[in-house]
Amino acid sequence: KYVNSFAFSSSPLLKSITIPNSVLSLGESVFSDCTSLENISLSDSIKIIPSSAFKNCTSLVSVEIPDSVSVFESSAFEGCISLKLINIPNALKNIHNNAFRKCSSLLSLDLGEIESLGSGVFEYCTSLTSIQFSGNIIYFENNLFSGCSSLQEVTIPETLQEVRKMAFHDCSSLTKLTFAEGLTKIGDYAFS
Repeated sequence: KYVNSFAFSSSPLLKSITIPNSVLSLGESVFSDCTSLENISLSDSIKIIPSSAFKNCTSLVSVEIPDSVSVFESSAFEGCISLKLINIPNALKNIHNNAFRKCSSLLSLDLGEIESLGSGVFEYCTSLTSIQFSGNIIYFENNLFSGCSSLQEVTIPETLQEVRKMAFHDCSSLTKLTFAEGLTKIGDYAFS
């Protein structure tokens, strides 16, 4: 019912993985550094994508996340440089620090009903062009989109009150921002 931490970490020949519904949870870094891993099919029973679960899976192109998942922990997909598409389930409420950091092929995301995003979640996602929100986010954390050099458009959710330090630092293609009336604070170098 559980796959332990680092169970398949650094398995260079692993190309595809199917986690059956009998598995309820995964340990941290369970598939980290599996550089040939291209496809993942996860159990409908999994509720959390643990820390560094797929970190540096450099061949991973797309991931189907089951609707049961409510949390992506820190660095869950960090360094997945080939990842272009990821579905965001309706149940997903929290994405922790650096979850998609350096996913340089990620194109766009609809974050649905997300409620919190950690710092650096999309830092250096250099191909990311647009992000959509409809959740109840109160603040954009430090370095959230820092280095997203292709990011062109962001619609700020109505609930947003604060854009923190360097949240959009070095977003050199950003041409359109729509601020909500509830925004009360913009941090240092937020858009520099």
